[in-house]
Amino acid sequence: GGFLSHILGNRYAWRLKTFDFVQRTGDFLRFFQLALTGFGIPLLGLAVLGVVTHAKRLSLIAGALVLVVCFALHYAAYNIPDIEGHILPAVIALGVLAGLGVEAIVTGAGRRSRLISQVITAAIFVMAVINVLTLSPRKDEWFAYDFAEAIARSAESACGPGPVVITAGDLAGLSLAYLAYVEERDITLYIQGISHPSVIGNAVRPRSLGEAITIASRNFGESRVCLLGLVETGVLPAGSPICGMVSLLGPARQECPSPREYSVRGVGEDTRDFFSRALSAEYYLHLARWHIARNEFAQGSDYLAQAVDFSQGDAQTCVDASRYYVEMDRLEDAEQLLLKAVAAEPTHFFAHFALANIHQLRGRIEDAMAEYRLALKGNPDPGPTHVNLGNIYRSREDYGRAREHYQKALDLDSTNIIARMGVAAMLEATGNMGEALEYLDRTILIRPDHAPAYHAKASLLMRLDRYEQVHEVLRQGLRSAPRDPMLLSDMGLYHLRSDEADSAIAYLEDALELRPDLLSARGNLAVAYERKGLVSEAIGHYRRYIDQAPPGSSRQMAERALERLLET
Repeated sequence: GGFLSHILGNRYAWRLKTFDFVQRTGDFLRFFQLALTGFGIPLLGLAVLGVVTHAKRLSLIAGALVLVVCFALHYAAYNIPDIEGHILPAVIALGVLAGLGVEAIVTGAGRRSRLISQVITAAIFVMAVINVLTLSPRKDEWFAYDFAEAIARSAESACGPGPVVITAGDLAGLSLAYLAYVEERDITLYIQGISHPSVIGNAVRPRSLGEAITIASRNFGESRVCLLGLVETGVLPAGSPICGMVSLLGPARQECPSPREYSVRGVGEDTRDFFSRALSAEYYLHLARWHIARNEFAQGSDYLAQAVDFSQGDAQTCVDASRYYVEMDRLEDAEQLLLKAVAAEPTHFFAHFALANIHQLRGRIEDAMAEYRLALKGNPDPGPTHVNLGNIYRSREDYGRAREHYQKALDLDSTNIIARMGVAAMLEATGNMGEALEYLDRTILIRPDHAPAYHAKASLLMRLDRYEQVHEVLRQGLRSAPRDPMLLSDMGLYHLRSDEADSAIAYLEDALELRPDLLSARGNLAVAYERKGLVSEAIGHYRRYIDQAPPGSSRQMAERALERLLET
C-alpha cells in the first residue's frame, strides 16, 4: 500500500487543481507556449519536419506526441510553483522529433552533395558541444552553492567537526545535499521523509521532525546536532540559540554569528525562476528569524516583507512568514499573509491550518472550524487538524464529535500524545476518572519525558484527594523533566497544601524563574509567603498576580487577600 501510494503520488493529491474547463484549457495551451519559449521556433520547426517526413514510423511519432500531450495535461492539472521544470520529459520527446527533422535534412542534402551533408552534420555536432559546455556546472556562479556553504559553516562553527544537520526538506536542505554527497563534506545530513533512518542510527523512520531530533541527539550527542529550516514552534525548546543558518539544541560552542556574516552571492538578484526566488526568500526569512529572536522586531519585520515580496507571494513563504508575525503577537499581519496564501493556492492545507489557528487565537471559532475542514482536504498528515477539531468540540462539551476526531488522529498514529491527552481530558470532564487515569498512564509509558501528562495526572489525583500518589507522580515527572515550570509549580502547590510553606516557596520560585508569566505559581507563592508571615513579600506577589490576571473569581480572591494584608 505504501509503495502504490508513493508511485501514485497520493501525498501530493492536494496539489490537483479544481476542474474548470476554460481555465484548464488555458493552462494546457500555455504549456505549448512554454515549450515554444524554451525550445525556440527553429527547433520546433525541426520537430514538425520530423513528424511530416517520418509519418511511416508511426509508433515513434505517436509515442513522442502522446508524451508531449500527457505532460501538457499534467501541467494544466497541478498547482505547484515550480511546474515549469516538469516540461523536461516533453522536451526530450520534442528533441527526438527534432532529431528526425535533422535526419531528414542531412539525408536530403546527402543525395545532392556528400560534402554538404558532412558540413551540416559537423555543424550540428559543434552546436551540441557548445550547448553542453554552456550548461556545465560552475559552482562559483551558483547562488545555491553559496547558500549551502553558509549552512555548512554555520553548523561546523556551532557544533564542531562532523555536525549532524536535520531538516524538513526545504530547498536549502536539498542544496546542502550537494556538499554532503557530491563534495563529501564531513556532514551528516538527515532530510525528514527523504533520508533513510539509518543516517541517524535508527531502524524505523521517525514520525516527526521532533522525533528525528531526539533520536539523533541520543545517538550522536546533543552538542553535535543542529536543525536547519524555519520549523514550527515546539519542535525545539523555547529560546534555542540560532547560529547563522541553523538552530541548536544545546548551548553554542562559541558566539553565534548572524546569517549576514556568511557571503551568499546572488541573494535577491535573480527573479527568473521559482528556485532562485524561493532560496532568496528563505535567506530573508533566516535573517528575520535571527532579529526576532533578539527582540529586534523592526528589522525582523523588514526582512519578512522582503521575503514575501521576492517570492512573488509564494504560498509557503507566506505561511513561514506568518509564524514569525504570530511570535511578535501581530496576529492581524499573520492573518493577512495567510489569506494571501490561500488565495494563491486554494488547496494549500498548511495555509488553511495556520489560518484556522489564527482564527482560533482571535476567538473566531466558527471560522476556525471552517478552515480546519479545508485543511483536511488532501492533507497527507491530517492528525494535528483532527486534534484541534477535537479540542474545539471538547470545549463545547460535544464529546461525541470530540472523541471521533481524537480517534481519527489516533488511528493515523497510535502514539499521538496530544490526541491521547485530549481523550484523557474528555474522560475526566465526563466523570470517567478511572479511565482518564488509565489513559494518562499509557501516555506516560509511550512518552516518559512528556511533562504535561504528569501535570494532568497530578492535577486529577489532587482533585480526588489522593495526595500520596500526587507526590510520587510529580517526583517521577521531575526526574524526566527537571526544569519543567508546570511540574515545579505543581510540586509547590502539593507542599503548600501539605502545610510545608518553605518547600512550597522553593519550588514556586524555581517555576517563576523559568516562567515569570505563570499565574498559578505567582498566586500560590503569594499564599505561601502569607502563611510564613512574610507580609511584604506576599503583598508584592499578590500585586503582580492582580496586574497579570484576567477578570474572574481567582483575581477577586487575590484582591480580597491583598486588602486584608494591607489593613494589617
